[in-house]
Amino acid sequence: MTLRNPDAARAGGYVLAIAGVLVAIGLIFHPVPSGGFEERPSVLANTPWWGPIHVAIAAGFVLCALGSLLVLVAGGELTRPWFAAWSWGAMTVGMVFFTGVALINGWVMHYLTAHGAPTSVPLLYDAFNRLLLGYGWLGNPLFLAGL
Repeated sequence: MTLRNPDAARAGGYVLAIAGVLVAIGLIFHPVPSGGFEERPSVLANTPWWGPIHVAIAAGFVLCALGSLLVLVAGGELTRPWFAAWSWGAMTVGMVFFTGVALINGWVMHYLTAHGAPTSVPLLYDAFNRLLLGYGWLGNPLFLAGL
């Protein structure tokens, strides 16, 4: 295989393997979603590992973006034809948005639920829930297209 930068390709492969493990670990412990895409306060309140689960997923997503960028840098046959390069780029951009989803979920939504925001400040909770959905809808099509 002809590559512009074989070291970048190797590094990208290792980074993507680590990313896959982190995301898999997070998803193993993630509760099964029910009732649509919006986060449910009861699930957030009853899942004490919500933050660490989403930190692992977010770290995996960041590494997925990095691995995809490294593959783009490696170039050569990994980015030919043009659609292959577009796929790696779509994966990178999609992961940026998905990282936002995981971080908002892990730090903001769990914090808001723990401090009673769904009942005391529902507008704030709903605003973050909508932000979460928006980031998801921006990232999901790009990520899936990249796959």
